[in-house]
Amino acid sequence: MNILVVYDGTLHAKKALLYGLKKTREAGGELTVLQVFDPRLFIDYDAGPRAEEMARKEAAKSLAEARQIVNEQAVGISVRFISDEGDAAHKVLEYSE
Repeated sequence: MNILVVYDGTLHAKKALLYGLKKTREAGGELTVLQVFDPRLFIDYDAGPRAEEMARKEAAKSLAEARQIVNEQAVGISVRFISDEGDAAHKVLEYSE
């Protein structure tokens, strides 16, 4: 069984990651953790010139957190991490295929 978890650092994403790890442990297979950063969200963004840079740092921190959760919880489980850019909905469909 292959399981895809989209991770953005939210509480719901953390719960989904833990659930995905549990299901992968029970059924075997591989867990893929996908993080998508959408730079289009910062076009004409009025929060300041460094908004995208700050968001990228936060995304990197979030992915590091996911890696830490996996390192602590995924003994014997095959886990792959993917970090991509673009429209999140399209990327999720792309990787789920």
